[in-house]
Amino acid sequence: MIFYPDGYGTRMVTLEEMEVRHGGKQHPEFARRFFAYMEHKGGALGVGGGWRSTQPDKPGFAPDGKSFHQDQRYASGFVGYAAVDLVHVNPGGKHRSPTWDECADAPTFGLHTFITGEPWHIQCVEMRGWQTWVNAGRPDPQTFTLPGTPPPVITPPTTDEVEMIALDHNPGTPEWTALSWTGVELAHVFNGHADSVLRRANVPRQTITDSELDGIIASSTTKTACPVAWAGTPRGVVWDAQRG
Repeated sequence: MIFYPDGYGTRMVTLEEMEVRHGGKQHPEFARRFFAYMEHKGGALGVGGGWRSTQPDKPGFAPDGKSFHQDQRYASGFVGYAAVDLVHVNPGGKHRSPTWDECADAPTFGLHTFITGEPWHIQCVEMRGWQTWVNAGRPDPQTFTLPGTPPPVITPPTTDEVEMIALDHNPGTPEWTALSWTGVELAHVFNGHADSVLRRANVPRQTITDSELDGIIASSTTKTACPVAWAGTPRGVVWDAQRG
């Protein structure tokens, strides 16, 4: 049985105990990614601190109410937290903070440690600053395709006509990526602040999840260069592999 560090002392728990102890208040998508990542780390990493009712009034801490360690209301209506401070197991002593290298694989699970000087703070890759998230409409993290999870099967259009799909990657902002898709061939059309162009062209505006997007890419022949924003990412690798 594998045990994981829990807290800032020497306590070790099973993955199931960790989920019961910390998962209940977490956003479900964050919890899905986070505990999959913990299982992947095989007992090396665990939870030092998770949910907080209030923020410490100390340098280095976000103002009270503006931390993802605290309950936040998401666009879906869910209220909960979506950030954890990690600890690394330290046999014979108290658990220690992880290094950047020890968390370098987190993005594979849709997570990142990005705050300068805090390699222990982890949250969803699409969430960075609290105010930016609020300005975007408090979007929920979308379903992330975890390693080893096959992409969902996407039913292609039944028409032979080319369908233009406007994909919303940042709900609440005008940043879209437009793709043309026939159900067989997928092409990148343009990206950036394309909201006004899409409206004038009467292109159907559609929001899809990350997993649906990955399924479309994996099941299509891509006909253009990979969008710059995806270059070097797992999604970009699949795009390039499908290039025909």
